[in-house]
Amino acid sequence: MRTRARIEAEIAALATEVQELARGRGRSLPTLDEWADLLEVLGVTDEDLHAGAQGDEDEEAVFSRFVTRGEVTPAAESVQEAFLAVVLAAVSEDRPAYYRALRALPPLLSDLLVRRAEQWSHHWTATSHFFDLYRGARSWLTGASAPPSLSARPDRTAAEGVQANVAKAKGWQLALLAALALRCAAAELTEWRAWIAGGATTQHDSLLRERVSSTPRCSDDPGTRWARDVAKHTLPDEEEAALVQRGVVSAEELAAVRALPPIPPGRESGH
Repeated sequence: MRTRARIEAEIAALATEVQELARGRGRSLPTLDEWADLLEVLGVTDEDLHAGAQGDEDEEAVFSRFVTRGEVTPAAESVQEAFLAVVLAAVSEDRPAYYRALRALPPLLSDLLVRRAEQWSHHWTATSHFFDLYRGARSWLTGASAPPSLSARPDRTAAEGVQANVAKAKGWQLALLAALALRCAAAELTEWRAWIAGGATTQHDSLLRERVSSTPRCSDDPGTRWARDVAKHTLPDEEEAALVQRGVVSAEELAAVRALPPIPPGRESGH
């Protein structure tokens, strides 16, 4: 008969083995399902994958193109670089490099999200909600448990919510958050470029006509709407200057948009 001390020693050894296994699994490379999650967030289609498989590029080149094909605002470039390091290390199955890259990601990602949280709140919520539904449906079909949500908690401010998500994210979940942030940054740049290249002037003219119309098309005050649109499409001065220097838009286009005057609050009587 085994003694009490021996049984306790066996239990302790088993507990240690379980802890080591859990620790190892927590630091493992991404599974096929996790890769599928990442490609879904990045918006990679079956056609993209097929084209990558048919070309002469190696896997690292293909995944590098998937990560960097979406041009992002300057503030997000450090996150894109750190995220690319995570992806390439995972593709090459270089565990030490993968762990190092993951450790470097949280401070950069958290800083970006805190600075952009309010501007991105609508797009972040909509995209992450769609992604959560996608993963939930897949979990239901396979019988697996649903993975953690990427959505910020609704009882927090946008900045607090994204900070909390980054703080609790581990392993590949960090990569998914970074991919979602880069998707928001790419959308932000696309909208900003369209705004500077003519969208602002078109919207300003439209709201001026709305202000004097006898049959307004919307209930929003044109002056308030214009101020909201300007705030939504304005980047920090240093980022706008960098984008002008790179030729994304011209200095003249940016100056013309900045010169558009505010629209006074209230509505005038129609003629």
